[in-house]
Amino acid sequence: MQDAPTHAAPGDRSFRPLRAACMCGGMIREAIPTATLAISLALVGCREPQPDAASARPALPSRESSELAPRPDLPAAPISVTAPSTAVRIDVSRLSRVVRAADAATVIDLRIDGFDASGRSAVLGGTVRVELEVPGASPAIQSFNFHLRTLEEAARHFDSTLEQYVLRLDPNWNTKPERGTKITIRVTLHEPSGTTIATASTLAW
Repeated sequence: MQDAPTHAAPGDRSFRPLRAACMCGGMIREAIPTATLAISLALVGCREPQPDAASARPALPSRESSELAPRPDLPAAPISVTAPSTAVRIDVSRLSRVVRAADAATVIDLRIDGFDASGRSAVLGGTVRVELEVPGASPAIQSFNFHLRTLEEAARHFDSTLEQYVLRLDPNWNTKPERGTKITIRVTLHEPSGTTIATASTLAW
């Protein structure tokens, strides 16, 4: 004697995919797994049509309009102001040092003091050229240029606490000098007016 078929309750979740299948493709005579039914429904197009990605994406401004049209939500670009050089003398600070780190290249932390005619701290403006001369190294002489032509450029190198200009030198030697070797440092400030102010000092590598 066969068992009587068991009818699922109306709220049984296992029959919801079957009811959806019936609406899309007619009556389904045999129950199939939920995962297989979902694939079948996708193939016969029972899903709601998805909007086209290109039409849903907001229109972007053209390259020409984005470059030429001003943006009212952004502040105007700052105008570069020439740094007014007021120095009559520069010195290499005693705080200059060689910085060594285990996970970084060895650099020279060069600090420059500028003084006006009254001996007070002065603003440096123009281009600072630094020359290193190291006996036993190759190359023995290396030079570096730092631009302090505008207030923005000068501010990047200025230590407002100590009122000094900080220049980071990263020498690139084929043959490095031995530790403790005396480095001769020559610093020249080329002002916009054509005036040059120079100084020199030594530092132990």
